Amino acid sequence: MATVIDRKYIFYHIPKTGGTSVNNFLRKKNKCHTEYKFGDKSSNLLGKTHCSPLNFGDHSFENSFTIVRHPLSWYESVYKSTAGRNKWYFGSAYDRKTFESFIEQVFKIHPFGFVTCLFSLYVPYCKHVIKLENIDKEINRLFISWGYENIGQIEHLNQSKRPKLDTQISESLKKKILAIESPMINYLGY
Repeated sequence: MATVIDRKYIFYHIPKTGGTSVNNFLRKKNKCHTEYKFGDKSSNLLGKTHCSPLNFGDHSFENSFTIVRHPLSWYESVYKSTAGRNKWYFGSAYDRKTFESFIEQVFKIHPFGFVTCLFSLYVPYCKHVIKLENIDKEINRLFISWGYENIGQIEHLNQSKRPKLDTQISESLKKKILAIESPMINYLGY
């Protein structure tokens, strides 16, 4: 989804990158907004769930931002939130018996890296890219640069309820992930 703040700034929510926490935080702080849903212009809505800047089309905001996370961490989060469920982040059914089998199947269908492809719909089009690993510090710095006072710490929501799922992988698979996702890893400076 796209969240507009004071009709001047826009936040694009990439799945599994802390966007639910940010949207909830902004609502509580009364810093925003209308959540825009794609395709419903009559109600001032432009992006259901996870629209990207490419869906939005209107670049009238002076600033835009999104949040990213390291691809390894992103895959772990998706696996933990979808294992044993019928959630399809990738448009196909995947074997989620083990984290390794899940990753191998993702790369069979997305040989150039799912995270690199997904993040490419957002990152080049957003003026500010915040890393989830430093979200509290970076989001405060961004809002202060926009003239807001320190907005405080974000409550982390929508995390997997199954943190004990094994996400250990072999060193060779880890190297494969890092190699396949290297374009985005390098672009983001991870």
